[in-house]
Amino acid sequence: MLLKLRCNDPANGIHTGRCDGIEIFASEKHPDALLELHGTAWRCHREEVSWLIFGRQRLLIRRYKAWVGNWCWDAAIVPAVFDIANLLVALQRSPYWDVESGDSKLFDTWHARAAKRQTWERLLSEAMKADQCPSTSRSHRPRPEDLRVQCFPEVHDDHTNSVTHCQ
Repeated sequence: MLLKLRCNDPANGIHTGRCDGIEIFASEKHPDALLELHGTAWRCHREEVSWLIFGRQRLLIRRYKAWVGNWCWDAAIVPAVFDIANLLVALQRSPYWDVESGDSKLFDTWHARAAKRQTWERLLSEAMKADQCPSTSRSHRPRPEDLRVQCFPEVHDDHTNSVTHCQ
């Protein structure tokens, strides 16, 4: 899953160490955010090469890129749905974070304010299946070979019924 973070100073693009906006995408290729959240800035930084610290949450990341879209945003590939679900539970418990827009099931689940990690995992996994890319197991961190999944769209001449094949 792709996690975009609004964590850079809008005046100069320098990382502030705090994040006040998040967009969650099913994959790098998915054009629409599953959820867009905003709130009071939480501590946010990379630790070593493969970890993203967001508030008190620690997320395993596969890749990190600065200045995605514009210089206010950075992005991270988070291969485990489990980590995104834990982050959503923490943000949902905070009175300082709210959803701006998103997929109707995820949006309604956010406003129900009672979602557990397993609910978020199920909904995010369904969204990834709808995007036709594999999700990783919720009970385990991904293995290195799981991180090398590549999806290739098959586009038909009439641009209908396109199918994505993952290897």
